[in-house]
Amino acid sequence: MRTADLLIYGLAIVAALLVAGFLKGKSNRTGISYPHEYVAQLVLTNPEQILFHRLRETLPTYIVLAQVSMHRVIKPKGGGKPAFNAISQKAIDFVICRPNFSVVCVVELDDSSHDKAGDMSRDTYMISAGIETIRWNVKNMPGQPDIALALRKFDA
Repeated sequence: MRTADLLIYGLAIVAALLVAGFLKGKSNRTGISYPHEYVAQLVLTNPEQILFHRLRETLPTYIVLAQVSMHRVIKPKGGGKPAFNAISQKAIDFVICRPNFSVVCVVELDDSSHDKAGDMSRDTYMISAGIETIRWNVKNMPGQPDIALALRKFDA
């Protein structure tokens, strides 16, 4: 064998070993191996679960959706990929919809993880699409009367 052939075979073996090492990871219950391991988690936090149920009980004629990607609710009129990227990784806590799934408003439950500047930019995106954001603080969760009052202006 020529030196060039040996070098190619050697590189192929090294590449195969690197790929095998990369793919070696934790197995899931199907026996398939992945480079990372994941675990299931609750979709909503405890306060979000409480508000979700209150919204559903108070608004029986509306559809309440939780943890919706912002790009499923609004889309840019222009601006290309940068405009889409500005909203693509954001989630809305709750989207209140009519039975035809047109958006009535969105609801955000603010906690210590919320940042005022970020919230203002999110609200600006929604306002530009003609959608109002209702914000409640997790420390002052609304009851059914507060929810009904806040959404009364959308009844038409």
